[in-house]
Amino acid sequence: MTQALLPKLIERVHNKRAHRSAVIFVGAGAGLRPTPCLNIYAATKSLVNFFSQVLRLEFSETLDVLITHPLGVSTAMVDEKPDGLIMITPQQCARASLRQIGGRWGRQWTNGWFFHEIQWAIMSRMPEFIYVPLLRRLVRSMEATKKKKKV
Repeated sequence: MTQALLPKLIERVHNKRAHRSAVIFVGAGAGLRPTPCLNIYAATKSLVNFFSQVLRLEFSETLDVLITHPLGVSTAMVDEKPDGLIMITPQQCARASLRQIGGRWGRQWTNGWFFHEIQWAIMSRMPEFIYVPLLRRLVRSMEATKKKKKV
């Protein structure tokens, strides 16, 4: 995708058809620190995080790059009902992220949703001996809920 899309985004700016181009990547809070029970998922989101940061640095003259690391989005993977605080809809995540693209405050990533920003401010500072058991319990609880719904 990068090889196909990037030249077209850069060309738009060089040919003065656009002032800048933009790309939004979807990461996950799980990709921002080692996350138990979600290791493969977290590793792929971590890769997306670093890739987006490098892309932002390499193409800073023509491209706005933002990566969104939401915490809880109601999808097929996370079969929870959105409550607007902890769990949001994909549409809420997209709208919140789009509002932040092109911001000149030097921020290269966001949790997207205001309440996720607050949650991440707490979670990112938790010591590992609290964070790991908490995440394990949360993931196992979600898995148990998903199994009950299937039965």
